[in-house]
Amino acid sequence: MKHKAVKWLLAMVLLIGALPLWAQNGVRLSMTFHNEPLPAVLLRLEQNSSYKFLFTYEDVSPYRVSGVVKDATFFQIVDFVLRSKPLHYTVNGKFINIVKGRKDPYKAETDKMQTVGGYVYDAKTKEPVIGAQVRVLGTQVMAVTDLNGAFSFDYYLNGGQ
Repeated sequence: MKHKAVKWLLAMVLLIGALPLWAQNGVRLSMTFHNEPLPAVLLRLEQNSSYKFLFTYEDVSPYRVSGVVKDATFFQIVDFVLRSKPLHYTVNGKFINIVKGRKDPYKAETDKMQTVGGYVYDAKTKEPVIGAQVRVLGTQVMAVTDLNGAFSFDYYLNGGQ
């Protein structure tokens, strides 16, 4: 009897520890924004994930967010709240850095943006992998797969190289 209680307690601890991971990988969220200040929206997003936003308050405070997002991944919601604002973000581990400007300041003016995408499938089951993070090696470029295992991201190509 004592061993069953220990096993059950261990299983519950592992399950609770995995919840933040599930929030990023499989859970789809719905959120409503009513002319809210962008810093407050980012705080709400932090509370619904294991990510932390890094930004300069003066860069994001002039902006407000309104609208409804239904059945979306965490990063789809981040894209929604930053759309039509002169801000972009990069992801480094569990930190999301938001900076002013649409383009990476280190990129040359001759750089061309291209959308790149694909699908991620499990090698054994051939099922789509939902919520996988796909990164371009050596960069901060990242995307997360959707319910079909699909991903896409914008990538700068220097002079067509």
